[in-house]
Formats: sequence, C-alpha cells, structure tokens
Amino acid sequence: MKNFGSVVCLLLGVSVCAAGVIQIPGHYPTIQDGITHAAPGDTIVLADSLYSGPGNQDISFLGKRVHLLSAKGAAATAIDGLGTNRLFSFTSTDADRVVIEGITIRNGYASFAGGAILSYGASPTFRDCTFSANRGHHGGAAFLSDSSQPRFIDCRFTGNRAGDVGASVFCRFNANAYFENCVFDSNIAVNGAFLCFYASPTVVNCRFSSNYAGNSGGAVFLQDNCSPLFTNCLFERNTTNGSGGVVYIDERCKCGGNSRPILAQCTFVDNYGPNGAVLFIDQHSTCEAGPSFVNCILAYNRGGPTVSTRGGQPRFAASNIYGNPDGDWPDDIAAQAGINGNFSADPRFCDTVSGIWLLRADSPCAPSGKTGHIPIGAFGVGCDPSR
Repeated sequence: MKNFGSVVCLLLGVSVCAAGVIQIPGHYPTIQDGITHAAPGDTIVLADSLYSGPGNQDISFLGKRVHLLSAKGAAATAIDGLGTNRLFSFTSTDADRVVIEGITIRNGYASFAGGAILSYGASPTFRDCTFSANRGHHGGAAFLSDSSQPRFIDCRFTGNRAGDVGASVFCRFNANAYFENCVFDSNIAVNGAFLCFYASPTVVNCRFSSNYAGNSGGAVFLQDNCSPLFTNCLFERNTTNGSGGVVYIDERCKCGGNSRPILAQCTFVDNYGPNGAVLFIDQHSTCEAGPSFVNCILAYNRGGPTVSTRGGQPRFAASNIYGNPDGDWPDDIAAQAGINGNFSADPRFCDTVSGIWLLRADSPCAPSGKTGHIPIGAFGVGCDPSR
C-alpha cells in the first residue's frame, strides 16, 4: 500500500502533500501493478531483482507523472523481455511526465519496431540505464516517433540488434531526442547503430565504439531531412561492409528538406568502410545533403577514401584529417585542404595502441596556435610528451 500521506492527498485532493513511495515487490508484485495504483508524482522503487513476465513487460505509464527507479542501480536491477516481449510503450498522453532511472533493460523483442521502447509523441527521460541485447526490425532498443523530446542521460546501449535500421535507436518524424554522456557499443544492424529520419536529435559527449552495419552506416544512418547535432563525440572502431564506416547519409528529398547534420569537436579514429571510411553521402535528387565538420579530427581510419560522395557537399572547418586511406583530403574534399583552418598533421594522441585519444600537450590540435582556445577533436590535453 502507499504511505498514509499519499492516501490522504488522494482523498482530499491536496496538491501540496508529499508524493508517495511505492515499493516493488513490497507493496505490489509487479511494475505495472505499481504504476496502476500510483498517484501523479509518486516514486516507484524496484528492489534488487530480475523482473520479467506478465506485469513486467509492455509496461504502460497510463499518462501518469511518476519516477521509476531501482534501489541500487542498473548493475543490481534488470527488466528482462526474455527475447519475446517489448518492455515499455509510451503514447502522447505520457508527454514528458515519466522518469526511469538506474535500470538494465534487456532482451526486449518486437517483430517490427522498438525491441525495448516504443514511443509515439512522448518525452520520457531515462537516466543511468543500460539497454542490452534488445532486438527489433526498426530500432533494436528504442523506436522514437512523432514530435517529442525523449531524453537519455548517462545511458549505455550495448549489443542491441536491428533486422533493418537503427540497432540502438531510431528517431523519426521530429522525435528530436537528446542524448548526453551515453555509450553506443557493439550494436549490430543492416544499416546504422543510430538512425534518424526527418528528425534532429542532439548528441553530446557520447561514444560510438565497435558498432557494425552489414550494408551502410557503421555507427550512424541519416535519411531524408535529418539534421542532428553531434558535439564532443568519439567514433572509434565502427565498421561496415558497404558505405560509410561511421556516417551514411541517404538524402532522397522525401520530406521537404535537406540533411544538414553538424559534427562539432568530434574524433573519428580506426573506423572502417570500403566506400567512405568515415562518411558516405548518397544523394538521389536535386536536394543537397550538406554535413558540416567543425573542429574535428579524422585520423587512422581504414578502407576506402575518408570521405566519399555521390552528390551533396560536406563542409569542413578547423579540422585535421591525417593518416587515412587514399590520402587525407581525397578528391571529393580536396579543395578544402588548407582553407577555413583545415590542415593535415599528426594529432599526437596520448596512446594510439591503448586507444587513449586525449591529446599530448604538443599536439597541433591542442588549444593554442592553430586552434585558439578550443581543442580540435572530442578531448583536450591529457598527457605531457616530456614524461
């Protein structure tokens, strides 16, 4: 049962009363039971356990503003779809009312969209959650659709799969999600570990590592009027068998605009793609896909040319392209070498063998000389070359 204060608030309708705390399984046996009996503003606390089966899958928040969290964090508490069921569903009635915190969300499954999360017009917030081994045809872990602003803070997406697109996340139709301090690791799809279609998500201080796409976009697939912002992000060891080891842009001009993503202060290292080790643009019409790389490092990538285009024009400013296949500024971007602050020089990472991509103090990408006060790449100085 809820605490006495919460019951009084329900009976009297007194808005100033403190919110209640519901314990699962102490007060109710399943998560859905807890939500069903919750009042707006209540907190639902999960004891350390593995939650699965009826009442712990296809969870709906019923339009209530509640906070669902674990007692001891994601390492101790998991919701498991057992490879047969989706875990969470959100609709526009949920708006931005729900916070989910400190839970591992794993083994969710959907035959079409959103193995772990299906969200239409809702803006839930996930904090310190791990999404692991979820599967869906579109959006292995999360399928986010319709005008909304879901938020993911300090979350981890690992080992999720998509039969088609978006192994970890699929954002579409102005689901302008926000990601901060998140890790996308070892996710597998035909196209893109992270996908957006007619949306503009924001991705800040995130890491994309060892993601794989069988066809295109090892880490990121952008399609039709998709203009995300990536800031201070690391892209390492992402691969594809086809085009765009990191980013693939498929601009068909289907949604009345152009894809104009911005990648600012990002580092791209040791990625692989036979056709565009970092970027491939496939433009099908008179639209112009125009990604911008600002204060970025593209170094030691493998496969085909660093950047390859079939239409569209990437733009670079204050960026360092060095040690990549087929020359650092290949044909499609050759004219931008040496202008707008662009250059080619050893970035002098602290430890390329161990994958420590912080800069040495004597790096040409460190905040001085060429760069002014802003470092080039995702990281600042982290080691002294004299030691």
